[in-house]
Amino acid sequence: MATASPSRQFRSFFPGTNNKLSAIVASSLLSAALLIPVPLVIQYILDEAIPSETTSRVLMAGSILVALLIANELSVFVRRSIVAKHGKGATESLRHAMLVKLHDLPINYHRRTEPATLHERIVLQTTSIDAMVQALLTTVIPTVVLTAGIAGVLLAINWAVFIESLLLLPVLYLTYRFFQPRVQRSEDEYDTRLAEFSDGVMFSLRSIELTRSRGTEDVDIARNDDNITRVRDAGIESRRVRGIYRTTERSVLAAFAAVILVTLGVASAHGDLTTGEMFAFFSGLGLLVLPVTMTFAAVPMARDGYAALTEVMEFLDRHDGRSYHGTLQPAHLDRISLDGVTFAYGPEPLLTDVSLTLEPGTVTMVSGPNGSGKSSIVSLVLGFFRPQAGAVSADGVPYDDLDMRSLRRYIGVVAQDPAIVAGSITDNIKYGEPDASDVQLWQAAHLATVDDFIVDFEDGYDHELAFDGKTLSGGQRQRIAIARALIRDPQVLILDEPTSHLDAGTLRRVIANISRLPNNPAVLITSHHPRVIDSVDHLYRIEGRRLIEDTTVGTGDEDKTSA
Repeated sequence: MATASPSRQFRSFFPGTNNKLSAIVASSLLSAALLIPVPLVIQYILDEAIPSETTSRVLMAGSILVALLIANELSVFVRRSIVAKHGKGATESLRHAMLVKLHDLPINYHRRTEPATLHERIVLQTTSIDAMVQALLTTVIPTVVLTAGIAGVLLAINWAVFIESLLLLPVLYLTYRFFQPRVQRSEDEYDTRLAEFSDGVMFSLRSIELTRSRGTEDVDIARNDDNITRVRDAGIESRRVRGIYRTTERSVLAAFAAVILVTLGVASAHGDLTTGEMFAFFSGLGLLVLPVTMTFAAVPMARDGYAALTEVMEFLDRHDGRSYHGTLQPAHLDRISLDGVTFAYGPEPLLTDVSLTLEPGTVTMVSGPNGSGKSSIVSLVLGFFRPQAGAVSADGVPYDDLDMRSLRRYIGVVAQDPAIVAGSITDNIKYGEPDASDVQLWQAAHLATVDDFIVDFEDGYDHELAFDGKTLSGGQRQRIAIARALIRDPQVLILDEPTSHLDAGTLRRVIANISRLPNNPAVLITSHHPRVIDSVDHLYRIEGRRLIEDTTVGTGDEDKTSA
């Protein structure tokens, strides 16, 4: 993929770039216009106001000097406010666009990509881009404008000393070029060691029961202690290298200041400069030192921000979108059909010539060993993937013609390991349905047998859950997820490996409750237990990549798994 130019990428990220940059440049010109007279006012005070021994002239000039400095600070505040408003707004829009793209990418992309990678792109890389914008617009551009103006004043005062002072820039630049790679390496090393320590602590938290059951607490503590020591050493080294750089930079500035001051003093002693001109020149240089050093410091931010912007724009330019792009929004859903479907993730097919129909009021079970393709059938029903052959349709309408988001409003899905969000039990059941009434909440909870354990919590449905529901059992999480699926009155309900957490008795109760619903939903259950319940209308097993119907349903050979 061809990479766009930095200018084009910046414009795509920062809409209305020309107008906004014009406003920021105008603000920078105003700041420069306020600071450029400062050396001249100082010269006037020392060469004319003070020698005249007129108090009013000194006070007037001093007042002008103070007013210029205060007005400049106000203009800087206004410029930073403008940059913050437009820069943060652009970052907000960029993050929104990335979230939209995130949900538009195919499920297979998410299965191939680590969540941490996407998290870094959406959160950390956009933060780096935001820092780049702030650095460019609040530091680099204003410094360029101010430097040009002050340079004109210094040239007018004494061009020879000004040329001499320009030698400071390459020395500062060489100092930066020498130290910056070393500073970056030391900071990268610190970040790496900190990440290792973070991973180690996370492993300890996730495997605390394993560690205690094996009596290896000392081993785990020693491993983390090693990481702590590495973080400490890397942190000390990072501070040491950065400290040497800052000390060297300040020493170079101090040495040049002394050289320039002596040069100006000698010129003044020979009558080539007045005292006012000498201090005016020196103060002009002083106005440039901080902005110039800040500009050098902004270079890494600009570099990192541009690299992040390049990756983000490439991410947004991806064209591997959703499997289906239809626009027809169904008004209802009665049945979903797979007709002669062949599906593969790679060169070898996982499923061949699969036909299946989910009809209202029926319970269909698909069984097979792990990896046989049960979850793939669920993904095909949900439209996450396109089959390589055959067709998937809803009420006879091909998925190619349907808006998948609208179709999925009629489908309730309970994953094998359901997600629990941080919040109350009510928040979790109403997730995606915030306008659902309390009556709908209680009905869904009753159907999913949540009310069997809700009495264990003093605050009932207001009981707060941690992220991933760590305080709940697997069966409790599963039942909350079933209630979440049922609260939207689905026409199709999918239970993917429900017996991984629910016992057969509870599952039978749930199915019996659902069978009495007035909307007669179709139920699809996947399980590696072929006889988990007996109230099944259609029982299929996956054999040799094909879906074979088992006509011996209803034998009552239920699995007695435990929750």
